[in-house]
Amino acid sequence: MGKNYYTELLENVEALITQEEFDKAKELILEEFKMPYIPLDVEEQLQRYLQTISAEEKEVSPVSYREEDLLRMLSGVEEAQLMAISYLGSCNIRNYMEPLKDYLVEEHSRLLKSFVITLMIDQQISEEIEMRADGITYTFCPVQIAPPFLTDGYEAAYDIIRNTLERDNPSSAKIAFALLLEKCYRALPLSYEEEEGEALAYACIKEALMSLGADDLWEAYKEAYGVEEKFIFDNNI
Repeated sequence: MGKNYYTELLENVEALITQEEFDKAKELILEEFKMPYIPLDVEEQLQRYLQTISAEEKEVSPVSYREEDLLRMLSGVEEAQLMAISYLGSCNIRNYMEPLKDYLVEEHSRLLKSFVITLMIDQQISEEIEMRADGITYTFCPVQIAPPFLTDGYEAAYDIIRNTLERDNPSSAKIAFALLLEKCYRALPLSYEEEEGEALAYACIKEALMSLGADDLWEAYKEAYGVEEKFIFDNNI
């Protein structure tokens, strides 16, 4: 069901954009972002659609947010925050560093904060940045951080999922790959090391199988590959 649902969702949004029905497309996207869980690859595609919509709307009716507009959006509901972050993806964020710095130290979704950090990585921001999450303050320099999908921990975990679960259960592996990417994004500004890849992969595989109610498949997987529960991450970084 999950695959068919998300495939249909993305096709509907793309069709609405093609038909220039931007308001309807945006409404579908924002409704989906209210859901408790979205596979990260789908979430990233929806973000790209938001950026496309934003760019198309600029051609029809140029829009430029003032800093106070962005501040209001970034402190609003999550849909507004996401719209602001999406808008900033097409801007030179060096012009908006102060509101973004404030955003990263305020109480907001860690996943949305990871999208802000990703913007800073993409645009090679070289100044020192602070982010607060779960009672911890992180200090980092975006230009020194690799995108999550290029980190050693991600690549090591990806290879394990590909060489084990994907061979026997491709549909479950797709869920595990999505969970892996999400966990690596949520870890920003930290990243998983290569030696952590095994425990990270097993955590994603277990969560993927359990989400499908396939406890028996998880037990079979553990036996087949000699996995011990102590080698599994219970939580993200």
